[in-house]
Amino acid sequence: MSTKAFSLIEVLVFTTILSIVLVAATSVTVVSLRNMKANEHKILATRYAEELEEWLESEKEENWYLFTEKAVSGLDTEYCFTDLNGWPSQGSCSGFTQIDGHGPAIFQRSITLHKDTSRPESITGFITINWQELNSVQTLKINLVFTLWEK
Repeated sequence: MSTKAFSLIEVLVFTTILSIVLVAATSVTVVSLRNMKANEHKILATRYAEELEEWLESEKEENWYLFTEKAVSGLDTEYCFTDLNGWPSQGSCSGFTQIDGHGPAIFQRSITLHKDTSRPESITGFITINWQELNSVQTLKINLVFTLWEK
């Protein structure tokens, strides 16, 4: 009587192929999850930038002259916003934090304003959102122009 069975070589080849397939599937899953988290952070950064832009626009509309006092003539003036409950102290951001008290503590949100003495009716600036992604810092910048006149 003869019985059919797999040889040791056949079992080892099958196990090796199965292991390679499982490692490849795991790698694809890890990369996909990492990209999904990176995209989530980009979406949050965009939302934080848009919130600050809308808040700045409302501040400009409320009182142009108080708004223009926030920019020093001829110099770049930076403000770091962790929330939108009024103007923070002037100065650059130090460290990463939660924005508006929620979300991951990996973001910095700032506005840099510049008032050109030759054009007192406009203020230029840019919103910068920085966030930590793995071992690097990612940046989103939005350029802005605020004018006394409506768009």
